[in-house]
Amino acid sequence: MINELEALLFLTPRPLRVDEIARHLGVREEEIPPLIEELKKRYEGTALTVEEFLGSYRLNVREEYHHLARKLGLIPEFNKRELQIIGRILKEGEVKLSELRKSYRGMDRLLEKLRRFGFVVLVKRGRSKFVKKTKLMERYFGITQGSE
Repeated sequence: MINELEALLFLTPRPLRVDEIARHLGVREEEIPPLIEELKKRYEGTALTVEEFLGSYRLNVREEYHHLARKLGLIPEFNKRELQIIGRILKEGEVKLSELRKSYRGMDRLLEKLRRFGFVVLVKRGRSKFVKKTKLMERYFGITQGSE
């Protein structure tokens, strides 16, 4: 079962929720957390890691090895800090752009990437701009009503 979980997390283009993992593996949801913990232990001290993002999981290259991925042109979709910012946008629905810029130095680059994917839109209210999530962003990250 652990090998099937490993393959699933390796192959997924986006983090998977526990219920999705359970459904794909044909097991009960309560069986998944111990398997994830076992897989995390398996990857201790390696170049790979099981990342958790808003209760969803994926297998990724540790951040200290992203330079190798860049050399191959295989830049990971989002780094850990970007996923934290994305998590905030998903959770809050919309966030003031100036607040995001204060918390993340690379926000303008991330914003451009998110807009290119159609994950966010900029909304202007008065003199302030807000970054607002789209339905596409929710679908991509597997966020549905009540799953947060």
